[in-house]
Amino acid sequence: ANIEKFREMGRDCTDVTIIVTSLTGGTGCGSSPVVARAARDDLKCLTIGVVSLPFNPRGVGEMTRSTKALENLEKCTDYLLLTHNFKKAVKYITTEKLLKKGVVG
Repeated sequence: ANIEKFREMGRDCTDVTIIVTSLTGGTGCGSSPVVARAARDDLKCLTIGVVSLPFNPRGVGEMTRSTKALENLEKCTDYLLLTHNFKKAVKYITTEKLLKKGVVG
């Protein structure tokens, strides 16, 4: 993904960015903090992360990478929701509830 295109597209029309990802591999672990940082710091919008960690880590390396990505994402978001069962999170947490919590507090 081209982060400059993301910044350009969101410059005039983005108030909230919600990043939904699984921190199990390179794409989620690597790109999520970059997108979150651009959204919060460059676009000045409310940034919310909804993330899941590996259910069955394939070794110490995967869990270490996931934990480091979670720490990086925590620094770049205004609110971060961590779930170990992503399907339950989607089922019980509606976007409206998530936004209301982020905007109202």
